[in-house]
Amino acid sequence: MTNIDYREVAPPATSLEKQFKLVNTVLIIAMVVYAITNFASLPAEIPMHFNAIGEADGWGNKAIVFVMPGICIFLFFMMNIIGTLKPSSYNFPVPLTKENAKRQVELAREMMQGLNVAIFAMFFYILWRMVAIAKGATGGLGTGFMIFLIALIFGILGYYMYLVNKAKSVSYTHLRAHETEADL
Repeated sequence: MTNIDYREVAPPATSLEKQFKLVNTVLIIAMVVYAITNFASLPAEIPMHFNAIGEADGWGNKAIVFVMPGICIFLFFMMNIIGTLKPSSYNFPVPLTKENAKRQVELAREMMQGLNVAIFAMFFYILWRMVAIAKGATGGLGTGFMIFLIALIFGILGYYMYLVNKAKSVSYTHLRAHETEADL
């Protein structure tokens, strides 16, 4: 058992968390580059809203292409700030103990970054379709887009819940003589 109480101090990023952050960074850079390189050739009005079946039903100024990358940049920094907070301030689906805290915090941060990958990829797809439709392409986001998006997000959350419950067990045999379950 380590002397560090990971309920009070965030553990270092795992390899998977670092990989997710790298993918998120690449997606943000790609969105910014895509928006900049297409901005001049866009008409004054482009689609900015899509209905539940993926059809463009709202139009706005072409500067809206910078909103998607802007939202992703904001989310990226917020998730990284949250990852540095005191872990006991998070809301975990299982009791956080000294023994399971490190793994629970790692899983929570991996889940947040994994959700970011899904959200950023979705935003990039929407941005790509906005530009394509503005330049004359037909169609919208596609009828399966919303179903795929919901399935992806709930799939990530479901897998996280599976991993969290798998890692929640605590071995009380590692208690020192002066510790009790209440000390955890």
